Amino acid sequence: MSLVHTIAPVAATFQSGTESFLGRSRKAASHLIFRMTGLLRAISNRRALASIAAMDHAQLRDIGLTAADVYRARSMPLGDDPTEMLAREVEERRRHRRPAAPSRNG
Repeated sequence: MSLVHTIAPVAATFQSGTESFLGRSRKAASHLIFRMTGLLRAISNRRALASIAAMDHAQLRDIGLTAADVYRARSMPLGDDPTEMLAREVEERRRHRRPAAPSRNG
């Protein structure tokens, strides 16, 4: 048996193991990037919520929110987007708002 025939199976096994390791490493790196992106998004969402929470009642009313809405948004789990919840609240209120009464003056 020649040396080439002896080394070939070992080289193939090593290459297969390396490819498997690289595949797992890519998967782990992808998962880590996904998690980091989620964390950065959560931080950004919480900063936006902090800006909204700093508004007074009149400012909140101008954008269609209440202090209670902000309180509920602040109590949401970190992974949830509180700004999405606030946007849904505003949209819901706008949908159910009655049209203004016609003016008596014409």
